[in-house]
Amino acid sequence: MGRYASELKQHIGAKHEGITYPCDQCMYTTPWRKTLKQHKESKHKGIRYPCDQCIYAATMEKDLKRHKERKHEDNGYPCDQSEFSSTCESHLKRNIAVKHKCDAECTKLESLESHQQRKHNWFICLEVGTFLIEM
Repeated sequence: MGRYASELKQHIGAKHEGITYPCDQCMYTTPWRKTLKQHKESKHKGIRYPCDQCIYAATMEKDLKRHKERKHEDNGYPCDQSEFSSTCESHLKRNIAVKHKCDAECTKLESLESHQQRKHNWFICLEVGTFLIEM
């Protein structure tokens, strides 16, 4: 079975058939086998991936790679309002949206939403308060 076929099979099992994988050492459960493996390695085996440039230690290799890209490489998108910098433009936009909120004042929610979409290309899910940045 190919990679995508196996991922589809796991998706169907997790999302539509309710299949979960419990940890045999604690109460943790997940619908994804790979996530259970990562959980066991980080929580029960104590596996860490230390950064060779600072004191950060990740629980997954991909997190260490992302950390190094964001914190130690020449980042291409610096924030002009703080020391934040990122290799990803959408992360810079999210930083500006969250940390340096626009000080436009709107009296109606519809006006605020319209302003955010027109001027900043970002949207807020009002149910969970999450910023969605349009690229």
